[in-house]
Amino acid sequence: TPEQAPYWTFLSKPFPGALEDTADMRNVRSGIRFLREHRPGDPPFFLYLPLSMPHPPYGAPQPFHSMYANETLPPLRPPGLAGKPDLYSLIRQYRRLDQAGDDTFRQVQAIYLGMNSYVDWMLGELLQCLDETGLAENTTLIIASDHGDWAGDYGLVEKWPSAVDDTLTRVPLLVRVPGGTAGHAV
Repeated sequence: TPEQAPYWTFLSKPFPGALEDTADMRNVRSGIRFLREHRPGDPPFFLYLPLSMPHPPYGAPQPFHSMYANETLPPLRPPGLAGKPDLYSLIRQYRRLDQAGDDTFRQVQAIYLGMNSYVDWMLGELLQCLDETGLAENTTLIIASDHGDWAGDYGLVEKWPSAVDDTLTRVPLLVRVPGGTAGHAV
Protein backbone atom coordinates (compact mmCIF):
# COMPACT_ATOMS: atom_id res chain seq x y z
CA THR A 1 0.00 0.00 0.00
CA PRO A 2 1.12 3.61 -0.36
CA GLU A 3 1.52 3.86 3.43
CA GLN A 4 4.09 1.03 3.50
CA ALA A 5 6.34 2.05 0.60
CA PRO A 6 8.02 5.32 -0.23
CA TYR A 7 6.10 5.15 -3.51
CA TRP A 8 3.65 2.78 -5.12
CA THR A 9 5.10 1.43 -8.37
CA PHE A 10 3.78 -2.16 -8.45
CA LEU A 11 7.35 -3.34 -9.11
CA SER A 12 7.78 -7.01 -8.34
CA LYS A 13 10.65 -9.43 -8.12
CA PRO A 14 10.97 -12.05 -10.86
CA PHE A 15 8.26 -14.66 -10.54
CA PRO A 16 9.62 -17.82 -8.91
CA GLY A 17 9.74 -21.08 -10.79
CA ALA A 18 9.86 -21.96 -14.45
CA LEU A 19 8.10 -20.36 -17.41
CA GLU A 20 5.40 -23.02 -17.07
CA ASP A 21 4.59 -22.10 -13.46
CA THR A 22 2.47 -18.97 -13.95
CA ALA A 23 -1.31 -19.03 -13.85
CA ASP A 24 -1.35 -17.65 -17.40
CA MET A 25 0.86 -20.45 -18.72
CA ARG A 26 -1.24 -23.06 -16.91
CA ASN A 27 -4.27 -21.61 -18.75
CA VAL A 28 -2.39 -21.71 -22.06
CA ARG A 29 -1.40 -25.33 -21.40
CA SER A 30 -5.07 -26.16 -20.71
CA GLY A 31 -5.96 -24.54 -24.03
CA ILE A 32 -3.24 -26.53 -25.78
CA ARG A 33 -4.57 -29.75 -24.22
CA PHE A 34 -8.05 -28.86 -25.48
CA LEU A 35 -6.68 -28.28 -29.00
CA ARG A 36 -4.70 -31.53 -28.99
CA GLU A 37 -7.84 -33.47 -27.98
CA HIS A 38 -9.91 -31.95 -30.82
CA ARG A 39 -10.50 -34.54 -33.55
CA PRO A 40 -11.54 -34.20 -37.19
CA GLY A 41 -15.32 -34.35 -37.31
CA ASP A 42 -15.73 -32.87 -33.82
CA PRO A 43 -18.10 -29.89 -33.69
CA PRO A 44 -16.55 -26.46 -34.28
CA PHE A 45 -15.12 -24.91 -31.15
CA PHE A 46 -14.67 -21.52 -29.53
CA LEU A 47 -11.75 -21.31 -27.14
CA TYR A 48 -11.66 -18.17 -25.00
CA LEU A 49 -8.27 -17.88 -23.34
CA PRO A 50 -7.90 -14.69 -21.27
CA LEU A 51 -4.52 -13.89 -19.77
CA SER A 52 -3.77 -11.52 -16.93
CA MET A 53 -0.42 -10.37 -18.34
CA PRO A 54 0.88 -7.86 -19.03
CA HIS A 55 -0.64 -6.29 -15.97
CA PRO A 56 0.65 -4.97 -12.66
CA PRO A 57 2.37 -6.11 -10.59
CA TYR A 58 5.31 -5.63 -12.93
CA GLY A 59 7.04 -8.97 -12.84
CA ALA A 60 7.58 -12.04 -14.97
CA PRO A 61 9.49 -15.28 -14.80
CA GLN A 62 13.10 -15.22 -15.88
CA PRO A 63 14.51 -14.68 -18.46
CA PHE A 64 11.65 -12.34 -19.40
CA HIS A 65 11.78 -10.31 -16.18
CA SER A 66 15.32 -9.14 -16.99
CA MET A 67 15.12 -9.32 -20.79
CA TYR A 68 15.35 -5.55 -21.36
CA ALA A 69 17.97 -3.30 -19.81
CA ASN A 70 16.77 0.08 -18.54
CA GLU A 71 19.59 1.95 -20.25
CA THR A 72 18.72 0.55 -23.69
CA LEU A 73 15.17 1.88 -23.70
CA PRO A 74 14.16 5.03 -25.53
CA PRO A 75 13.37 8.01 -23.30
CA LEU A 76 10.09 7.88 -21.44
CA ARG A 77 7.48 10.58 -21.82
CA PRO A 78 8.22 12.89 -18.92
CA PRO A 79 5.83 13.94 -16.18
CA GLY A 80 4.51 17.47 -16.09
CA LEU A 81 3.83 17.89 -19.79
CA ALA A 82 1.58 20.80 -20.71
CA GLY A 83 -1.96 19.91 -21.61
CA LYS A 84 -2.20 16.80 -19.47
CA PRO A 85 -5.14 16.50 -17.07
CA ASP A 86 -4.68 17.42 -13.41
CA LEU A 87 -5.38 13.81 -12.47
CA TYR A 88 -1.87 12.90 -13.70
CA SER A 89 -0.20 15.01 -11.03
CA LEU A 90 -2.81 13.97 -8.46
CA ILE A 91 -2.12 10.26 -9.14
CA ARG A 92 1.61 10.95 -8.86
CA GLN A 93 1.07 12.65 -5.50
CA TYR A 94 -1.41 10.10 -4.13
CA ARG A 95 0.83 7.15 -4.99
CA ARG A 96 3.95 9.11 -4.08
CA LEU A 97 5.25 8.51 -7.58
CA ASP A 98 6.49 12.09 -7.56
CA GLN A 99 9.21 10.76 -5.19
CA ALA A 100 10.39 8.08 -7.64
CA GLY A 101 13.23 8.78 -10.04
CA ASP A 102 13.54 8.19 -13.77
CA ASP A 103 15.50 4.96 -13.14
CA THR A 104 12.51 3.51 -11.30
CA PHE A 105 10.15 4.29 -14.17
CA ARG A 106 12.64 2.93 -16.71
CA GLN A 107 12.76 -0.29 -14.66
CA VAL A 108 8.95 -0.46 -14.75
CA GLN A 109 9.04 -0.02 -18.53
CA ALA A 110 11.77 -2.64 -18.99
CA ILE A 111 9.89 -5.23 -16.96
CA TYR A 112 6.61 -4.36 -18.69
CA LEU A 113 8.26 -5.01 -22.06
CA GLY A 114 9.54 -8.32 -20.69
CA MET A 115 6.00 -9.19 -19.64
CA ASN A 116 4.82 -8.47 -23.19
CA SER A 117 7.57 -10.71 -24.54
CA TYR A 118 6.46 -13.47 -22.18
CA VAL A 119 2.91 -13.16 -23.53
CA ASP A 120 4.35 -13.35 -27.07
CA TRP A 121 6.19 -16.54 -26.08
CA MET A 122 2.98 -18.08 -24.70
CA LEU A 123 1.17 -17.14 -27.92
CA GLY A 124 3.97 -18.85 -29.83
CA GLU A 125 3.33 -22.04 -27.87
CA LEU A 126 -0.35 -21.89 -28.80
CA LEU A 127 0.40 -21.17 -32.48
CA GLN A 128 2.85 -24.07 -32.57
CA CYS A 129 0.11 -26.37 -31.30
CA LEU A 130 -2.32 -25.11 -33.95
CA ASP A 131 0.30 -25.84 -36.62
CA GLU A 132 1.21 -29.27 -35.22
CA THR A 133 -2.42 -30.40 -35.00
CA GLY A 134 -3.38 -29.04 -38.43
CA LEU A 135 -5.97 -26.80 -36.81
CA ALA A 136 -4.25 -23.64 -38.07
CA GLU A 137 -5.66 -24.36 -41.52
CA ASN A 138 -9.27 -23.86 -40.38
CA THR A 139 -9.12 -21.89 -37.13
CA THR A 140 -9.66 -18.16 -36.82
CA LEU A 141 -7.42 -16.67 -34.16
CA ILE A 142 -8.23 -13.32 -32.54
CA ILE A 143 -5.84 -11.67 -30.12
CA ALA A 144 -6.84 -8.48 -28.32
CA SER A 145 -6.11 -6.44 -25.24
CA ASP A 146 -8.52 -4.47 -23.11
CA HIS A 147 -6.15 -1.58 -22.33
CA GLY A 148 -2.56 -0.47 -22.33
CA ASP A 149 -0.41 0.76 -19.47
CA TRP A 150 1.56 3.90 -18.68
CA ALA A 151 4.44 1.63 -17.61
CA GLY A 152 6.54 4.60 -16.52
CA ASP A 153 5.52 7.12 -19.15
CA TYR A 154 4.51 10.47 -17.62
CA GLY A 155 5.92 9.21 -14.30
CA LEU A 156 2.87 6.97 -13.95
CA VAL A 157 2.15 3.26 -13.68
CA GLU A 158 -0.84 1.06 -14.37
CA LYS A 159 -3.78 2.90 -15.96
CA TRP A 160 -6.60 5.17 -14.94
CA PRO A 161 -10.06 4.65 -16.44
CA SER A 162 -10.59 8.27 -17.44
CA ALA A 163 -7.24 8.74 -19.19
CA VAL A 164 -7.04 8.42 -22.96
CA ASP A 165 -3.32 8.55 -23.82
CA ASP A 166 -2.20 6.34 -26.66
CA THR A 167 -0.20 4.37 -24.09
CA LEU A 168 -3.58 3.22 -22.73
CA THR A 169 -5.75 3.17 -25.85
CA ARG A 170 -3.41 1.93 -28.57
CA VAL A 171 -3.73 -1.79 -28.01
CA PRO A 172 -3.27 -4.85 -30.21
CA LEU A 173 -6.03 -6.47 -32.17
CA LEU A 174 -4.67 -9.27 -34.33
CA VAL A 175 -6.90 -11.45 -36.47
CA ARG A 176 -5.63 -14.45 -38.41
CA VAL A 177 -8.25 -15.97 -40.68
CA PRO A 178 -7.44 -18.96 -42.86
CA GLY A 179 -7.28 -17.65 -46.43
CA GLY A 180 -7.26 -14.06 -45.19
CA THR A 181 -4.92 -11.37 -46.41
CA ALA A 182 -1.56 -11.50 -44.63
CA GLY A 183 0.10 -8.35 -43.39
CA HIS A 184 -2.92 -6.06 -43.56
CA ALA A 185 -2.49 -3.33 -40.96
CA VAL A 186 -5.01 -0.73 -39.84
